[in-house]
Amino acid sequence: MQGDREVLRKVLPLARDAMAAGHLTEAITAVMAVVPHRQAATAAQLVDLLERACVYGPRMLVDFVWDELEPFAYRGWALALALRCAREDVARDLLDKGVRLMEDPPMAEGYRTIAAHERSLSRFDLTQGSAGLFAEARQRTVCTEVFAPFRGEEQLVGGTFATSTNLASTCDVVGRLAGEGLFDDVEFDDLLRAALLRAAQLGHAPDPSQPEAQDACLALARRMLRLYEKRGLGGGYLGLVLGNFLHDRTDESILTFLCREAPQAVHEALESFSWMADDGELLRRLVAHLSPGTPQQNAHLLRLLARFGYLPQMRAVAKWPGTSDAQALDQALEAASGAGHAQAASWLLGRRRSLAPAVAPAAQGSDDIAKLLL
Repeated sequence: MQGDREVLRKVLPLARDAMAAGHLTEAITAVMAVVPHRQAATAAQLVDLLERACVYGPRMLVDFVWDELEPFAYRGWALALALRCAREDVARDLLDKGVRLMEDPPMAEGYRTIAAHERSLSRFDLTQGSAGLFAEARQRTVCTEVFAPFRGEEQLVGGTFATSTNLASTCDVVGRLAGEGLFDDVEFDDLLRAALLRAAQLGHAPDPSQPEAQDACLALARRMLRLYEKRGLGGGYLGLVLGNFLHDRTDESILTFLCREAPQAVHEALESFSWMADDGELLRRLVAHLSPGTPQQNAHLLRLLARFGYLPQMRAVAKWPGTSDAQALDQALEAASGAGHAQAASWLLGRRRSLAPAVAPAAQGSDDIAKLLL
């Protein structure tokens, strides 16, 4: 075994260097030299060779490494790196082999000897089995890595990956594969989240070398939303994914995108997430970009705005269906008067009184509003 390790110590760097240099023959020769000593190699060393093959390619090299060195303890990051580098043929190859982006690191008994690597193999990113998956918008998952630039810390062993990426190309590949239904529901939903997250990051810190990068991420998100709406692709996490981006710290471009491209999801989030009812600044910002929902959703939004006394926003929403009937106005009146917003309550009372006498407000409600106005 010691002799095997000594051989690997010499051969593995040759394989890594040949892959990075694009020397296919030398890379295949070095991998062939690894094969007789495979049992002495660590899981990290083997996974690293697969990942380097996926970054530098071509597909012939990926297939050779796969066939000669499998099984690999972990494969999800290899697919993420292939997508990051827009190597569509390699990504398709891995998907055909059953590789999943969000697959968990190994926990099987056969890998007990590499316990120290079980988390480092996935670089501590969240995977499909992670308890906190989809808990918040800015979490780091394996899907996040698809849209990330190389940071010099991706390698499991050996030197860093010396290559560049083009985010527009990455988004194009991801969108094409998603349109073919090649990602499972968890992958689909989290790729959409990751694309929006990268767009938000680029809104705060643009990449001068890729001025089109944020638009590319938003175009991918738009494409995936249409796939969800028209073809039912994706899963049950999408509402949570979009809702997690709706807070008062979200970049204006992302809020605008969500309101325009997924207005129904925004309305559903307003109904589902109780914390949004307490975020007045978010409500104010949303109305500037949001289109009407169902009559019930519109009435709900009017009531939320009335609670904060946001009269200009209330006037805008009052043009939407469902906001001018007796029940909607009564609920909004109650919210405005209960919060002490006399001007908003007065405006709502005027609209309420304009209805037919048969649906005039109850006497007690009128008394309460009169006291507020006094």
